[in-house]
Amino acid sequence: MSATSINEEDTPETVIDDLSNQTIKLQAQEELDLSKLEALKAKSQAKQQESKMAAKIVSTKDRSLALGILGSGQAGSRIAEAFYKLGYPACVVNTALQDLKYIDVPDSNKLLLEYGLGGAAKEMEIGKAAAEAHRGEILQLVNDKLVSAQVHLLCLSLGGGSGAGSCETLVDLLSETGKPLVVITVLPMDTEDAQTKSNALETLAKLAKLTQSKKVSNLIVVDNAKIEAIYHNVSQVEFYNIANKAIVDTIDVFNTLSSMPSSSKSLDPMEWAKLFVDGEGLTVYGEFSVDNYEEDTAIAEAIINNLNGNLLASGFDLKQSRYAGFMIAANKNVWSKIPASSINYASSMINDLCGTPRG
Repeated sequence: MSATSINEEDTPETVIDDLSNQTIKLQAQEELDLSKLEALKAKSQAKQQESKMAAKIVSTKDRSLALGILGSGQAGSRIAEAFYKLGYPACVVNTALQDLKYIDVPDSNKLLLEYGLGGAAKEMEIGKAAAEAHRGEILQLVNDKLVSAQVHLLCLSLGGGSGAGSCETLVDLLSETGKPLVVITVLPMDTEDAQTKSNALETLAKLAKLTQSKKVSNLIVVDNAKIEAIYHNVSQVEFYNIANKAIVDTIDVFNTLSSMPSSSKSLDPMEWAKLFVDGEGLTVYGEFSVDNYEEDTAIAEAIINNLNGNLLASGFDLKQSRYAGFMIAANKNVWSKIPASSINYASSMINDLCGTPRG
C-alpha cells in the first residue's frame, strides 16, 4: 500500500512539474507572440503612413489647367478613361451598356443613355436622339462630377453612332457652362467601313462650324490610321490602351510641366492656356526623344520631323498658326551637354514653320 501511496504522491508531483514547465513555456510563447505582434503593428502603421503620404502627393499634383473630361461613345469613353488614370475627373456616356461596363471609371461617373433597344449601330440619329432625351441627366452628371474644372474636354469618335451622334448636343450643353470647351475627336482607321467614314466627314464638318462659331475653343483631330501604322506591332488587346495613352500623355506633360518652377523654363501656365484654349481652330501636338542632343541642330531637326509625323491629322497649313510652343525635358546631366545654340535653332525653326505666331 505504501508503495502505491508513494506512486500516487509521485504522479501528481510529476504532473505539477510538467504543468509548471508548460506554463513557463506558454508564458514565454505569449511574450514572444506579443513582441512579434507589436513589431507587425509598427510596420503596419509605417506602411499606412507611407500610403497616406503617397496619396497626398498624388492628390496635390500641380497642373496649370483643371480639366474636366467627358467621353461619349466607346472611343470617346476610352480616351476619357486614359485621362482618369492620370488623375483627371472624367465621366462617360453611351447608348450601349456593354460598352460602358469595361470603362475603368467609377460607376457613379457613367451614364447609360437608354434609347430603343440599346446601342446606336453607327446610326448618328439614334445617338443624337438619345443625348437629347437625357439632356438634363447629362448636365447633372457634368455639374456633379466636373464641377472643379476650368476647361471642359469632350472626347468622341467621328464615325460612331453614340459619340458622333451626340456631338452637337454635348457641345451645346458644355458651352452653356461658360467654360472653354476643347474637343478631342478620332478619325476612322483605313479599314473602317463606308458608313463610319461617311459619319466622320459629316461630324467633322459640324465640329468645324462649331469651332468657327467659337462654341468649341479648340479642336484636336486624332488620326487612327497613323496610330495604327505607328503601333502596328502591338497586340489587338493592348492597342487601344497604348494608343489612348499616347494621345493624352502629351497633353498631361504640357499641363504638368508648365506649372512647375524652373530656372530655364519659359512656357508658363498662361502661355499653355493660350495654346490649349485660345487657338480659335485646330491643334496639332506630339512628343519625341532626341538621342543626338549634343549636336546643336538636333532638337530643331526633331521638331521639324515631329510636326509632320505626330499622331494627329495632317495637311494643315502651319503658317496660319496662332500660337506655338515646345518643351524640352531632360535630367541635369543631359542639360549640361545641350549647346545653348540648340534652343535658339529650335525657336527659329518654329517661327519659320509656323509663320511667326503671336506667341
